[in-house]
Amino acid sequence: MTLRIDDQVTPAFRRMRLTAPASLGVALDRAAVEVTNQAKLNAPSAFGTLRNSLTFTRPSRTRREIVAGFFKSRFVEEGTGTLGPTGRPSGLQQLPDAGIERIAQWIKRKGITPRTPGVTQEQLPWLIARKIARRGTPAQPFLGLALEAKRQRVVAFVAQGIRADTRKAGLA
Repeated sequence: MTLRIDDQVTPAFRRMRLTAPASLGVALDRAAVEVTNQAKLNAPSAFGTLRNSLTFTRPSRTRREIVAGFFKSRFVEEGTGTLGPTGRPSGLQQLPDAGIERIAQWIKRKGITPRTPGVTQEQLPWLIARKIARRGTPAQPFLGLALEAKRQRVVAFVAQGIRADTRKAGLA
């Protein structure tokens, strides 16, 4: 999204920079909250860790960043592919027991049962881990979709904030 400011408005924004464009900051916060909430709705949920990690930051007065604090969020957004998230074989021949335990918890929470005769509930986490190791995981985008879904609202909030700040600066 690009906002163009012509020569007549630029001096006003220079004056507002000294007093901080308060209305624009509030508008950006409102837009960031809406995009964050939409991303939380879009995010897949096994344990809720990814959804609970979504928030926004204020790197500057005129910039907001939606942040997923969960360390695996990039792999959910982009997928892992057949070689894993790094693009090269991991060298791991066996998933640590803690990883298998997390898969077992997920299976229990989702109520998944084996479809193949002869496969037990105890074997299922190992089979799922093996399949993930061989095929990777598909992308489940949630951040990009959230921004696209809320793009018009973001533009409206920003325009409203700019209008309010230009009125305060005496240009409107």
